Amino acid sequence: MRSEGCTIAALSGAAAEGYLDAVQFLVAHRDGGASPEILDTAAANGHLNVVKYQDELGRFACTTAAVDKAAENGHLDVVDYLLTHRHEGGSRDGAPQGALDHGHIEIVQRLVAAG
Repeated sequence: MRSEGCTIAALSGAAAEGYLDAVQFLVAHRDGGASPEILDTAAANGHLNVVKYQDELGRFACTTAAVDKAAENGHLDVVDYLLTHRHEGGSRDGAPQGALDHGHIEIVQRLVAAG
């Protein structure tokens, strides 16, 4: 078994594809930090199980891009989770505009209601 851990790219790729088992394995065998891009990408691609896992660990940051891209891509469950459990929120105009541009009216309503 290798002992040097994994790269950020491996972890990011697994998160982006929603491979929770792989993410869990790689996190368990990684000593270093994590890039906010990892949670952002999982959110953008609608992988709520990966987003929850990363959030519950408390080691993963994210940016407003997580909500912005989840909204744009129509992932209401991810948007709801992030608005409830994270403090970053979405960008003032980016999240609602991205959702609106793609016809995700229910997400726009949630974002407006959340402030």
